[in-house]
Amino acid sequence: MRKKISLFGLTLMFALLIIVFSPTVSYAETETTTYSNSETATSGAVTLKVEWNDPRLGEPTTFHVSATGGSGNYKFRMDAPSYSNPGENSYESVADPSRGEWMNYTNECSSYDYSFTMMASGTYNFRFYLMDKTAQVYYLRLSRNISVSDEKYPSIKKIVSSAVSQCNSETNGSDYEKALWLHNWLLQQLDYDSSLNWCSAESALTRKLGTCQGYTNAYMQLLTAAGIENSETRDTYDGHTWNAMKLDGEWYQVDCTWDDTTNQWYRFDQTKLYFGLSDELMALAHPGYVNIYKVDGYATRSTSLANNYFVKSGEAQKWADNYVDRIQEKLDSGETEFSISADNVKYPPSISGIQNGIIAYVLNQMSWSSNEEKIILQASGEATQFVFNVSKNESTLGDSFYGYTLKLNGTIAINLYMNLTEELAQNSNAYMEFTFPDGKITKVFVKDAEQKDGYYIFSCRVTAMQMTDVIKAQMVANNQKGKEYNVSVQKYSDYILKHPNEYSDTVVGLVKSMLNYGAAAQTLLEYQPSNLANSILEESDKVVGDADFSKYQHSIVKKDNIDIKWYGSSLLLDSDTYIRDYFILSDEAKIEDYSFYHNSKELTPQKKIMSGTTYYYVDISNIKAQDLDKDVEVRVQKKENPNENIIELHYNAFSYAHAMHISSNPDENTEAVTKAMYQYWTMAKKYEANK
Repeated sequence: MRKKISLFGLTLMFALLIIVFSPTVSYAETETTTYSNSETATSGAVTLKVEWNDPRLGEPTTFHVSATGGSGNYKFRMDAPSYSNPGENSYESVADPSRGEWMNYTNECSSYDYSFTMMASGTYNFRFYLMDKTAQVYYLRLSRNISVSDEKYPSIKKIVSSAVSQCNSETNGSDYEKALWLHNWLLQQLDYDSSLNWCSAESALTRKLGTCQGYTNAYMQLLTAAGIENSETRDTYDGHTWNAMKLDGEWYQVDCTWDDTTNQWYRFDQTKLYFGLSDELMALAHPGYVNIYKVDGYATRSTSLANNYFVKSGEAQKWADNYVDRIQEKLDSGETEFSISADNVKYPPSISGIQNGIIAYVLNQMSWSSNEEKIILQASGEATQFVFNVSKNESTLGDSFYGYTLKLNGTIAINLYMNLTEELAQNSNAYMEFTFPDGKITKVFVKDAEQKDGYYIFSCRVTAMQMTDVIKAQMVANNQKGKEYNVSVQKYSDYILKHPNEYSDTVVGLVKSMLNYGAAAQTLLEYQPSNLANSILEESDKVVGDADFSKYQHSIVKKDNIDIKWYGSSLLLDSDTYIRDYFILSDEAKIEDYSFYHNSKELTPQKKIMSGTTYYYVDISNIKAQDLDKDVEVRVQKKENPNENIIELHYNAFSYAHAMHISSNPDENTEAVTKAMYQYWTMAKKYEANK
């Protein structure tokens, strides 16, 4: 898991994309009506006029659209209104602008009436258009913002904040519990809009109607307000959208729209069927998704089921238990490859396939034996059956364990030393599998392993907060797994501390500072606080001194009057340290027109929508401990002028620490992390100098 620390304390709220609503349209009445507000726009000889009375939230507002000049016969059009929270300047389209109501002009007439009901305190934007081909006026637009406020109709931000506050008070504070609570709360708020009009968070949370886009946008805002990293998953092949959320460092797919059902046909809670799925299982419901998630570099790749609802609730274990006797009978008969018919074959394949995939995951976590000999059982779930492969628990792969060490080159990692047979070493598909307690898996293929003194070295990076985790390591080849080995950063550190005569004072000092850094990260991230990394240290060694960050201020050089600006930088704590720089574009600018560089390396910007505003960020990773003070230069250029830097940003890991320490209200735990990081950096510098 990464902890994102923003220099500016950004309040993250994901913006909303394509949204929907259907206007009430009628011809103007013949008798004259007096309006309290009016606005005009002129092009050539034609003037467009829009009139309306002061709006009241919860009641329809009529917009009378007319024109003068030109031919006298006009065509009118109104865009789907958009909404922004009070004090913000980020709008979501309340209704789908691609629908016919918003794309098509009226027949020729002298005036038109549109009616729209505003439902939330904030600002609504209305855009009206006129066409008079005879007068050669093809695009005359009038845009108007209308701010409204009524405590009986709170803003979307306030609704979201209230829901998250209630969520925090009714859950244990884990991301999983919060994500599930908000999922259930959202499903209680709205119904699916079969008219395919209402598609926004505004409509979902005030009008209680929404299409898949409305569900997605509302859930994005809820997750973001709860501090849970998330993203939209858009299946352009199936014309559907849902959410991806990051729990315990892993991405999971969740489809609130499809979970919002009253049908309970399959003897389990169908309102949770699409909560916490892997890509493969979600694709059973949305086949077009296969073409999306299998693309190299897919940002929210989801492979884990550790935080699936049925796994976490224990329901999946009950399902799996129904198959145990049948599986054991096959094992005791000596079968190594076999299948068992699924009990849910009468369910639709998409339903049974998802359920059986979850069951297979649970079966693979269980311990199995055949005739009192431990074996490894690999299960896969299909729509109508389970398929099983059996291998011996002891390694038959041609590998043997030599030992493991800590990587002390500025990253936190475990080095596993292995002897491999020539056959295994030449197997291009063979790899070392590291499994963390939360189910996260890291794979290192043999071809990527370092070779030294006849050994193959498999390196597994560990986050600062994971130093106490016991990691399971196994060779995998030809669908078989080798012998299990359990390794831990804390465990090996303990060996070093208990054998100081075997190591230099610098190494011992580095290990102590590393453990203090890990403990501070655990405390900040609330990860296993009862088993801190530095618990094996003497109390005197746990003391972390002050750090002077005064010389580590950031600097920025930029051109005037440019369409891109630096917004802020964040510090990401991982096995390495990451710097993330955020940028904002003007409305007219396109990210494709800019290049981003760190030294000579070109960086690929990633898009993120927060609080209704679109940001682009670049990451500078692999910053080793001894380099935390080193200047990280990021340059921005206009592609049409590659020889000129329009933005030059200088920032390092300690720049954040400096900004935080001079803050009027610094967070105590964050401050502790930066001090421990500084101590870790100091010792890493000494270690590198004395190698």
